[in-house]
Amino acid sequence: MKVDAAALSDQWLVDRITAVAARRDRAAFSDLFHHLAPRFKTFALRAGVTHQQAEELAQETMMMIWRKAASFEPGRAAPMAWLFAIARNKRADLFRRASPAHADLGETPEHADDEQYGPEEAFRAGRARDLVQQAMTALSPEQRVVVEKAFMEDKSHADVASELALPLGTVKSRIRLALSRMRDELPADRP
Repeated sequence: MKVDAAALSDQWLVDRITAVAARRDRAAFSDLFHHLAPRFKTFALRAGVTHQQAEELAQETMMMIWRKAASFEPGRAAPMAWLFAIARNKRADLFRRASPAHADLGETPEHADDEQYGPEEAFRAGRARDLVQQAMTALSPEQRVVVEKAFMEDKSHADVASELALPLGTVKSRIRLALSRMRDELPADRP
C-alpha cells in the first residue's frame, strides 16, 4: 500500500504497528517497511555511514520493529518517536561495532538497546520522555509537525521546509517557538 507522506498519520502508524504486534500481519509490516526503510536509510547516511551500512541499518531496524512491536504503547509515545528511537539505537550499535574498543572487548551489541540503562537511568529516561511527550501536547499542530520532523526524524530545517513546502524561516520560527513553549510546559525540577 503506497502512502503519501502528507497523508501519513500517527493513527496509520499505530494501526500497522498494532497489527504486527497482535497478528504478525505481514501486509501491515510491508506497509511500514516501504514507508520507513528509506527514511531510516537517509537517517543513517546523514550520520556519515556508507550506503551498504545504511541499508543494513534500515533492515536491522525493521527487524527490531517486527520483534518489538508488542512493546509499543500508543499512549506513551508518538509512533514516529518510538520508531526512530529504535533506529537511533541501531545506529549506535553500528558505531559501537566499528569502534576499536568494541573489537577489543568482543562485545555483541545485538541486545545492547534492551539493557542500555540500569533501573534508575531507565526510570529517569522514561520520566523525561513522558514529560516531553506531555509538553508536546501543548503545541499547535503546525509546531508539532516541524518538531517531530526535525528532532524525531532527524531532518535538517531545510529538509523540513522542503517536505512541508514552507519557507525555511517559517520552519525555524515554528521550531524556536515550539521549543520555548515546551520549555515553559516542563517542570523546573525535571529529571
